[in-house]
Amino acid sequence: MKQKIKLLTRESFLEKLFLLSLFLIKLPSIYIFFPIRSALLTTHSIARIVVLVLFVVIVVKQFLGKKAPFTKKGKLLFGIFLVYLAFQSISVFPAISLGSFLYRYKDVVFPGLFLFVALGLPKARKKIIFVFLLTTAISFFYQMFIFWATGLFQSLAKVFIYEPHFELVEINIQRARIFVETYDEIVVPFLFVLAMKYKKPKQRILILLGFLLIASTTLFSNFRTRMLMLAFAFLASFILFLGRKILIRAGFLFSLVVVVYFTAIILNEIFGFSFIDRLTFQNKREDVGTILVRSKNLDKATEIGLAFPFTGAGLGNYEDYLSGRNMNGKSQFSWIDRESEIASTNPHNIFAQVVSETGIISLLFYVGVLGYFAKEDSRIIFGKQKDQYAKAFIISFWTLFIYALFNPTTTLPYNSLFWILRAMI
Repeated sequence: MKQKIKLLTRESFLEKLFLLSLFLIKLPSIYIFFPIRSALLTTHSIARIVVLVLFVVIVVKQFLGKKAPFTKKGKLLFGIFLVYLAFQSISVFPAISLGSFLYRYKDVVFPGLFLFVALGLPKARKKIIFVFLLTTAISFFYQMFIFWATGLFQSLAKVFIYEPHFELVEINIQRARIFVETYDEIVVPFLFVLAMKYKKPKQRILILLGFLLIASTTLFSNFRTRMLMLAFAFLASFILFLGRKILIRAGFLFSLVVVVYFTAIILNEIFGFSFIDRLTFQNKREDVGTILVRSKNLDKATEIGLAFPFTGAGLGNYEDYLSGRNMNGKSQFSWIDRESEIASTNPHNIFAQVVSETGIISLLFYVGVLGYFAKEDSRIIFGKQKDQYAKAFIISFWTLFIYALFNPTTTLPYNSLFWILRAMI
């Protein structure tokens, strides 16, 4: 019996379970027993259960062993999360809808468990990169399935894909966009590091192919945020890692040019427009109107933050404080109405989201934390640090953060990856 317990608490076994949970949250949530469409029976729910069990095991293991769970910097990072969690927690007091608060709160707590487990398993860092690469490959085929076999995908997704996620996917299909929430662009810096590490031509060709997969799905998605993430990850990695490696530089540049050229042609043939049109604001509603809506949301979020400076309106309660909002439920007229309805539930900017939901003091704390992260990351990047993987995780983290500047960050995948990447740095 003791041997079985030791086997279950061995670090290698715990690592495998952690990597499994990371694998599951990095991909879209799927119903496990698809005839039963329950939120409790999805792959993301399994990931939550696994990480909760890991959290308990590591706490008990460290308590019995009387050892510190992680390093001094690890303690500081987890302490930062606990303060962050406190601000999220006290926002329950002004919340109009307790259900909306709890629905969001779970996706704040569980990322904290992911952070704790990641800090408790520091040797998993390189294996996490492997999970990123694997899920990126799966995500590529998933997105290509959406793009090239849209009707078949919709028929199957109605059965298998978690309904709230599928609704967003379907709305974006109507807008000629691919919505997945897999954040593939954060993998780009690791490909650059691997290109420096592996020198055989076949290995580098495979790495360039991986970059092509990410770049192509980013451009096919027609999401400007993803394009910005790709551009940042590419430029930062190109400057930081390649140095005078002319052949590798040429390979990555050539790959990018090729995928940009052919993707633009394909999109123009199918939809009559491409990501180039989106970047040059050709469509008044889709390209200009969405920016104006975000601007209005920023103003509304600021008003709410000033009205509730200490607590905010409460997690998930942003929409309840919007004046004149129709609270009668979902719109049934068209995907355009439903899209507008969903978009109005969040200000689509992390700073506006924080100030409106948890208050001005919480915002000041959040900005201070980001400043601390930026300072520490600068010391690693511009110092004598030779750990290229640490630098890659830094670029990956800030690539992910770019997403938060223009989109809601209310999901388990985003928040978990945010804290896991910080733990790996």
